[in-house]
Amino acid sequence: MFYPNQTKWLETAEALKPTLLKETFLPTRLVKVVADSAAFQGWRVEADQRDLAWLETATLGDGESFILDFGEHRVGRLQLRIESDRSFNDAPIRLKLIFAEIPAELTETLDTSNVSLSRNWLQDEQITVDELPVSLTLSRRFAFRYVRVETVGIPSAFRIHIRDIACEASASVPQAIKHMIPFHLSTGDHSIAEASLRTLRDCMQTVFEDGPKRDRRLWIGDLRLQALANSVSYRHFDLVKRCLYLFAGVADDKGLMPSCLYETPTPRNAQCFAMDYPALYTVTLSDYVMHTGDEATGRELLPVALRQLELLLAYRQADGLYQLKNIWWFIDWDDSLDRQPCIQGLMICCIKSAVVLAQRLGMAEMAEKFARMIPELTRLARSLFVDGKPVPASASGQVSWGAWAWLTKGVVLNPEEAASAFDRMRLLPGAVKPGGPYLMHYCLEALIDIGRKETALELARIYWSGMLAAGFDTFPEVWDITNPKRSPYGTHLLNSYCHAWSCTPVWIFAQTGA
Repeated sequence: MFYPNQTKWLETAEALKPTLLKETFLPTRLVKVVADSAAFQGWRVEADQRDLAWLETATLGDGESFILDFGEHRVGRLQLRIESDRSFNDAPIRLKLIFAEIPAELTETLDTSNVSLSRNWLQDEQITVDELPVSLTLSRRFAFRYVRVETVGIPSAFRIHIRDIACEASASVPQAIKHMIPFHLSTGDHSIAEASLRTLRDCMQTVFEDGPKRDRRLWIGDLRLQALANSVSYRHFDLVKRCLYLFAGVADDKGLMPSCLYETPTPRNAQCFAMDYPALYTVTLSDYVMHTGDEATGRELLPVALRQLELLLAYRQADGLYQLKNIWWFIDWDDSLDRQPCIQGLMICCIKSAVVLAQRLGMAEMAEKFARMIPELTRLARSLFVDGKPVPASASGQVSWGAWAWLTKGVVLNPEEAASAFDRMRLLPGAVKPGGPYLMHYCLEALIDIGRKETALELARIYWSGMLAAGFDTFPEVWDITNPKRSPYGTHLLNSYCHAWSCTPVWIFAQTGA
């Protein structure tokens, strides 16, 4: 271990592990999925002619099915009771269950020829039962709004009843979200904020997960945005603290944190390195200390945060620019984005955050060491990407919202320059826009930083209300209104439709006085 206290830090994280709160929810109706070219991804849900009262008395033979709607997105374990219409069953019975966040998951078949993730992330299960009657709670946790139940192995000699279907939902915060918005909002904004909180809630398990459907890992980039939304809503700061200690505890033999970690069966370094994520650990720690006043944790973990910056500064080339070849800098899903100006601005932003935190904690020597770097890093960024240009462009000439956001966050562009540049950039048809909610958040955060709160609020309303109009009640990992099936994985069926980094509208509303 690089840090002598890593074992202790993991013990601290374990002591902060929350007990999950559980609540049982019943389905609200039976539905069917209908092809509709005007609907999101070509499918819509409508009420089935059968209702829940029918299900309580229905007997089902082989090859029959129904779809349950639980009313909103749930994360938890399915419970059900299966009975025979006879006093015995002379053979096992088999059910196929499909858990779906969106209607397409109930109807479309995955083509595995061009997918980059395991098809096992699809939430389809088959259960076989030898003896009836039986009450079951499925061992696996699922993320879903809809459940399709199909009988695929019922012997012809008898029929079955399926009753008492429910979801035992779990999270580290209460399921109810109505009273978690501590400020007044208009009706439209309130709907966005509720979906924001539902997204955050369902990702708040024993760590801040990136998505409860797929991966279920703790990522630094997602954590930073979840912690912001949490600070104005649930205020479960012990969970943030737990995650900060987990990352410190699994750093590698050079002291570098992974971008993500596995929590169970024991915390493990996932050996996954998107270099901008360890840099953002510093900002996440600084935010935590600001929100809680917990300077003791800040003092203990600041050296770890600064070590991330030291290691990342070493990735610069002789000309002061960052290496891009064979090194992963995430920034955004859009592969066409020139990341170089984004990285320059992001690193300056993280270093400034470290300096402010070190000064607050009375660690003057550390603060001075990193403060000395800022003028030269800023000069380089300005000379390469800003000077003489009304809108910041990369060396390749690309204009992007991402470059603008991070140059603004790093104050490479002063507020007046940033405001003027944004107004020009917004009108440029060729400017590369954010490929998803993660980078869109940082664009809006940059606007808030320079006092353009009304513009940030306007864009947030447009962007996230489009997701509500598409039928979501939680916010997805990927959002492109012009391409509903866009996916970085080769298929939209493997996208996460309740995803951590999309949960920040409630924080944006709090900052803008919506």
